[in-house]
Amino acid sequence: MFWPKERARGHYDLEPEVEPDHKNSMMFWPKESARCYHDLEHEVMGGQATLLEALKRHLPGHFVLPHRVTKEVELDGYMIPKNGLVNFMVADLVWDPKVWKDLIEFKSDRFLANGGEEFNIMGSREIKMMPFGVGRRICPGWGLALLHMEYFVANLIWYFEWTSVRTDV
Repeated sequence: MFWPKERARGHYDLEPEVEPDHKNSMMFWPKESARCYHDLEHEVMGGQATLLEALKRHLPGHFVLPHRVTKEVELDGYMIPKNGLVNFMVADLVWDPKVWKDLIEFKSDRFLANGGEEFNIMGSREIKMMPFGVGRRICPGWGLALLHMEYFVANLIWYFEWTSVRTDV
């Protein structure tokens, strides 16, 4: 584990192989970056699972791009005229109790392989949330975005000392 506050106070003997400039060490020392990523994956119930749970609760966008209807159609009891615009609110999908069990609780283990609920970010099996779109129109950079967010969270975990605000926890 990393000890940035101790190193900042001059206690470099804790991990002498780590440079004291810990703000940039993630980028310039891949060994330390890999250790931090390992900590994120194995000590925080899986980095990607935690990020997916955070994305479930706080989507980057609440609406998808509007779609134009090519012919008059009835949708959920409403008549949509030809050339009408339809805008789907995807944020409602992640707050539907029919889609997610215990949706109010922050349970990142639901996204682990053995954690319970079946989930595929591509939406090929079932669409439960759409942080990057789904299907053939999914954002082509979704993998890079998840990786970037994992390293961002890893940096936060590594750099700051995290404590509970509540005393009864």
